[in-house]
Amino acid sequence: MAKRSWSDLWKTEDYWVIWLALSLILAAAFFYRPSVLEETVAELSWNDTVLQDERAKAPFKTVKWYETAEAKSAVGGSESDVANFLKKLTAKPHKWKNNPWTALYQSDVQASAKNHQALAGYQQIKKNAVITMAHALTAEQAAESAGFSDTALNRIAQEKIKKWRHAYLLEQAAQKKINNKSYNIFPTLFYLMIFIGLFFAVAVQATGQNSRKFLIGFPVIFLLAVLSYLLAAQSAMQHYGIGYTVWAIIIGLLVSNTVGTPVWVRPALRLELYIKTALVLLGAEILFNKIVIIGLPGIFVAWVCPPIVLIITFWFGQYILKIKSKTLNLVVSADMSICGTSAAIATAAACRAKKEELVFAIGLSMIFTSLMMVVMPMFINAVNMHDVLAGAWLGGTIDATGAVAAAGALVSDRAMYVAVTIKMIQNILIGVVTFCVAVYWVVQVERKTNEEIQFMEIWWRFPKFIIGFVAASLIFSSLYALLGDDAGHTIVEQGMIGSGTKLFRNWFFCLSFVAIGLECNFRELKECFRGGKPLLLYLFGQSLQLVLSLLMAYIAFFVLFPDITKNL
Repeated sequence: MAKRSWSDLWKTEDYWVIWLALSLILAAAFFYRPSVLEETVAELSWNDTVLQDERAKAPFKTVKWYETAEAKSAVGGSESDVANFLKKLTAKPHKWKNNPWTALYQSDVQASAKNHQALAGYQQIKKNAVITMAHALTAEQAAESAGFSDTALNRIAQEKIKKWRHAYLLEQAAQKKINNKSYNIFPTLFYLMIFIGLFFAVAVQATGQNSRKFLIGFPVIFLLAVLSYLLAAQSAMQHYGIGYTVWAIIIGLLVSNTVGTPVWVRPALRLELYIKTALVLLGAEILFNKIVIIGLPGIFVAWVCPPIVLIITFWFGQYILKIKSKTLNLVVSADMSICGTSAAIATAAACRAKKEELVFAIGLSMIFTSLMMVVMPMFINAVNMHDVLAGAWLGGTIDATGAVAAAGALVSDRAMYVAVTIKMIQNILIGVVTFCVAVYWVVQVERKTNEEIQFMEIWWRFPKFIIGFVAASLIFSSLYALLGDDAGHTIVEQGMIGSGTKLFRNWFFCLSFVAIGLECNFRELKECFRGGKPLLLYLFGQSLQLVLSLLMAYIAFFVLFPDITKNL
């Protein structure tokens, strides 16, 4: 065993990913310094006062209540100057349909032409919104004149306000179509490439590698990541949920298996550096308040079912299918049962799986995730499944968080909320499962007969970035609790995470998937398909997951904790 020392804290990659991720977290927190926090909290407090007054005044939500609620949602967070700056810094290609160039560049003439084309339709929609608002205010004033004691007048006011809200939302959507502006994201992408390149070069140099060679090859990795985002931004790709992760691996594989990955690019293929940093940032998105809100039934679904499925699937692969590679068996089982790509990467690091095995597991996950995010909502709507049950089922089975949100949205907002929350709770298992895998591999798999167990080997085997993953969650969860629900949601969830660390996390994931593709070749990858056993393993595990998750969700939300379900 190699000798370890305190110098590992600043000389090894696993620790450097923690320092890199935490530096971004601290930078995001710095932008929301006390003066900004104080101003934001004051605005939220004023809006809350108005909302409470309006609710106390009328037995229904008034026009002013809706206007104030919308103003509150725009305070700080995702609509602040800081958020807009970070969004611009991490800009990705815009949505496009026929001409990919428009995803990167749009002139003033093109923007004006789009605005002019949409203007006639917008004017009619705006006129309708103005009329319906006038009717809503008139009906509301009539109800107020009667002291809100006339049931008929109250009902009329509610109906008029509902029509106005519908017209108003249509107006907002139409307004976006006439607010087209010119853009040129080429300079932004160049600056982002320089920033991310230098950001990771620090860790490369500190871990004893050649940062100059890394920086020479990095632009190729970055450009392929941009191409992945560009292809994912095509309207048909967005419609079918084929995201940048799929394209990144496909592009990488095509390059490595045709022209080959150039030798001078290989120093920039720092897969683990990119992806582990992204996973630490993912930890920041796991907020403990989500667990509290959805309560014990959410924990029951998210934490009981996945470990059972993981263990049974791994056993099935070893003793029924007799898959030769235990690492392949484990990575596929973890990918399918816990939370997809993130769990596969963490467990692959703990059991030292081959990159080809990791690519295979991720590829299967992406294929079935794309299918499930379309088919499951169709089935749910066809059988008229309860929103909460549907959300819990989606969150417990579909792997990627983005796919979970998209599938939930196809059912209802309530289903989407439950699904995403359960998926976030499930993500916490990454750290626990990784530790258990490290222990199992050292004590059971790799231990020779009569060999003394080296408990410190478990610590050396354990991926240290999981510590950063947990630390990031604790930091943001504590800050959220300290600020309270409103300020916490605005500053932490929408601001620091949604318009800060998450933007960089997506780019790091994209870089890592490009690197995965560039490091693999089909000759080595085909070994994972031999005999079709790994595919059968995935199908078995996913079928078990679908049945068990649905059963667990029903028991948790409708048998054990029905009162919590009513309040969701």
